[in-house]
Amino acid sequence: MDRQDRLLFLLVKENDHSKSLTELADVFGVTARTIRNDIEALNDVVVCNGARIKIERKGISIEIQDKEMLEDYLQSIESNRERVLTTQDRIRQIIETLLTSDQSVRMDDLADAMFISRATLKNDMKTVRNILADFGIEIDYRAYQGMRAIGSEQQYRLCLTRIQMEEPFYTQQLPENNRLDIIHKIITDKVVKYNFMISDLSLNNLTFHIYIAIQRILDGKVIHLGKETEKQMENDSDIAMTKAIICDIEKEFDVKFPDSEVYYVLMHLSSKKIIRLNNGQQSSSVVDEETFEIVLAMLEAVNETFRIDLRYDFELVTLLSLHVIPFKVRLQNHIASYNPLANQIREHFVLAYSMATVACGV
Repeated sequence: MDRQDRLLFLLVKENDHSKSLTELADVFGVTARTIRNDIEALNDVVVCNGARIKIERKGISIEIQDKEMLEDYLQSIESNRERVLTTQDRIRQIIETLLTSDQSVRMDDLADAMFISRATLKNDMKTVRNILADFGIEIDYRAYQGMRAIGSEQQYRLCLTRIQMEEPFYTQQLPENNRLDIIHKIITDKVVKYNFMISDLSLNNLTFHIYIAIQRILDGKVIHLGKETEKQMENDSDIAMTKAIICDIEKEFDVKFPDSEVYYVLMHLSSKKIIRLNNGQQSSSVVDEETFEIVLAMLEAVNETFRIDLRYDFELVTLLSLHVIPFKVRLQNHIASYNPLANQIREHFVLAYSMATVACGV
């Protein structure tokens, strides 16, 4: 049962004793703003199931309009709760809890919330630590206080985006008014308007990054890039499109993106951009010498290992060079790119995957 469901059950159970946003925030170990966002999200569902949550000066209360309908809905939540969580489900839930909680999390409390034993949780924590370590995030554990994640906001965002994207975008069971759908449409509209080339996978990746950014900004968690970095990006060719995307996002979700967050989105766009040559344009006018040298070194490594010489395939060299440009942006800004199809590619295109692995070792 997630936090929003637990919040709903608490409000129903203690409807005669209203609690303030601050009191509820203390109960769940989050900010009052997060509780307000949870209530707004819950209302989208409960208004269709016989109730409405009200935020008033005297406290938070739930107005029950159809008791039978609400009880049926609560029963459906209880039934789903009885579903046995897979190891992957548990790992994802533990990571989300650690990265979104403002307070230390006690293992006993976390085990109880997930309806698993302490031993199971302790075993899962080995995997959790390894995953977090991939993003440079550590877990600080203190006796009698609990555990908390230690890392930068950028590391948290990259990790949260990764675990959100572990299932392909099109398999997500999303209601029509879901934030992801809205964000995806806003980006798509601007990509078309500004004639920006981006793959479907990168578009979905950016959708999740902005989805996470909205949640984090509303919780008061902001990424700071530094004035020098922001100044270097002021004249970027894609800044107008980035601002247009953010403008629509701000209107749709009633959130204000600080300048640093706008540039962070621009950074992601630059790292995902597909660069193409216009008719008659020479690749040398787009690709710098250093990039060409990197690509040639990659193909040299492939030739030495597999005895397959691709160094004189000019079209391949050009396309790889155009691909390396946004890749360099990701490396420079520590932006991870997750491909949910990686395992399938590794399984069905063994030679190509092996060659790519060798090339990336340069």
